Amino acid sequence: MGYADIGPFGNKTLRTPHLDRFAKEGMRFTSFYATPVCSMSRASLLTGCYNARISMPGVLFPPNRIGLHPDEVTVAEVAKSRGYETMMIGKWHLGHFPEFLPTRQGFDHYFGLPYSNDMKQSRAGFPPLPLYRDEKIVETEPDQSQLTRRYTEEAVKFLRTKREKPFFLYLPHYAVHTPLGGKPDVIAKYQAKAAKLPDLKQKNATYAALVESVDDSLGTIRTALKRLKLDENTIIVFTADNGGLLPITDNSPFRVGKGSAYEGGVRVPLIIHAPGVTKAGTVDPTPAMTIDLYPT
Repeated sequence: MGYADIGPFGNKTLRTPHLDRFAKEGMRFTSFYATPVCSMSRASLLTGCYNARISMPGVLFPPNRIGLHPDEVTVAEVAKSRGYETMMIGKWHLGHFPEFLPTRQGFDHYFGLPYSNDMKQSRAGFPPLPLYRDEKIVETEPDQSQLTRRYTEEAVKFLRTKREKPFFLYLPHYAVHTPLGGKPDVIAKYQAKAAKLPDLKQKNATYAALVESVDDSLGTIRTALKRLKLDENTIIVFTADNGGLLPITDNSPFRVGKGSAYEGGVRVPLIIHAPGVTKAGTVDPTPAMTIDLYPT
């Protein structure tokens, strides 16, 4: 996701009402850093370590036989040791062999793709893209236009069944990663808008639809938390794993994008709402990184 792809970080074209409200009620960090590509960021987020320290060199592909070492202690394992129910939904990308799956890294349950959604059968030598439930493949080559909705429904289901216990939910959407697969009606809406909005012409209408779907997902989950009376006792963190892929994203005002060590490749949005801790509508320019979330 590009740094300026959502309203709280300057976008005036794409619709992100839930993130806008979330930022007004939470705390926005303007100097938050990830790594240039995904597997590295996810490893750092879950372990609190630099990716090189734990031998996660870049992006993992289906033929790769490595993954996050089982001896690493993830934030999910720490939460689980304190009596939390843990769930991981979405894109894992830290190794797809059994010993590396989320269920071996502190998560009670898992529903999602083990690597990027572009690593599918249409690419030479790759197997059909697998959708896992726990450690079993339940579907191959899923309809990607429906994945954001399905992930959100799984998240709400988890919240409803685990409401009596503390919980840790890790939900990395495949959106907004390529190949783009948004809802047809939302794509059509942005295609119609493109004729009137010059900025949107520089973007892909499908990408715009995916940004909106992520925003809608956050709104749905926050609504569920409120209905379950969990909203005042739940910390929510929203961030991205790297800068946006050019030319369809907006990393303004920074240079270049995904895959680069320039600011556009590594500076990402971060919004946190922690009841009783963060103050509504505040902005913090202090530099921080994905590795800081675990120890914090």
